[in-house]
Amino acid sequence: MTKQHPAAVHALDFPAHTAPAEKVLEALSVDPDTGLSEAEVQKRLTEYGPNRIKPPPKASLGRSSSGRSPTL
Repeated sequence: MTKQHPAAVHALDFPAHTAPAEKVLEALSVDPDTGLSEAEVQKRLTEYGPNRIKPPPKASLGRSSSGRSPTL
């Protein structure tokens, strides 16, 4: 079983990636011209934190000096 992201509470009952944008916006109560209200932005920032991608892990020294030369 996969771990569900906390933001999934806003999940839709249909696959958003296949639905028309208008349907997704309506289901999430978002105005396409103004986006989320400032109050909703602050609520989500408090609840979920900033929308940032975690950087990939850095390669370990042992992994980066394996003795192989790069392929050209």
